[in-house]
Amino acid sequence: MTRPFGTRALNEVEDMSLYTQILTIYCGLFFISSTDPTSSTFNESKDFVIDDRTQYILFFTIVSSNVFFMVLWFVKFIMTLRVMIKQTSETLYIALFLCCRKDKLIKEDSKLAREAKRETIIEKIEEIQFFIKKMRDIYSKEIFYEGHDKFLKLLYHIENERKHVDLTVKRHNLYIQGAIARERKLDPTRIQEVLKNSDLMIDADQGGNNL
Repeated sequence: MTRPFGTRALNEVEDMSLYTQILTIYCGLFFISSTDPTSSTFNESKDFVIDDRTQYILFFTIVSSNVFFMVLWFVKFIMTLRVMIKQTSETLYIALFLCCRKDKLIKEDSKLAREAKRETIIEKIEEIQFFIKKMRDIYSKEIFYEGHDKFLKLLYHIENERKHVDLTVKRHNLYIQGAIARERKLDPTRIQEVLKNSDLMIDADQGGNNL
C-alpha cells in the first residue's frame, strides 16, 4: 500500500474524504431502501421502513461527518497556504500572521522547524509501517525473495535496539535541555537546515532533540 501524496497533511485529508464518502453512502442507502408505509404498493412483509428517530440519527451522522471533513480540509488548507505565503513573500507573512512584528519571525521559524522535523519523523514511521506490513504479507504467503538475509538482519537490529529506547515522557523539555539548547533552538542556520532538509538528522550532542 502506498500513500497518494507526498505530505502527511494531504494524506490525512484524503483518508478523511474516503471515510466521509463511505459513511455518507452507507447511511444514504437506508434512505434509498426505505419505503413509504402510506404507499399503496407497500408490503409490510417485504418492504423496509425506517422511523423518524432513525432518520434523524442517520441525517445527523451524514451532516456531522461532512462538516468535520470540511473543517479538517479548511484547517489543512490554511496551514498549507500559510507555508506557501511565507515561502513566497516574507513581508506579507509577517503582516498577516505576525501582526507586523518582525521580531517574532525567529521564534516562528523555530516553531516551523520543530513541526517540519516532527512531520518528517512521522512520515518515516508511516513508510516503515507500510514496509513492515508488506513484509508480513510476504512471509504470510510464503513468498521467497532475494533480500531475505538482509531483512532478517534489519529485524534483529530493531528487536535488539528497541529495548534500549526510553519512552519515558519528558516534562518541561525546554528547561531540561538548558540555556545552550535553547540558544540552538533559535539558531537561524540550524532552523533553515531543518526546514530545507527532509531527511532525518541526529545530533550527537543532544540526541536529536534540538528541535
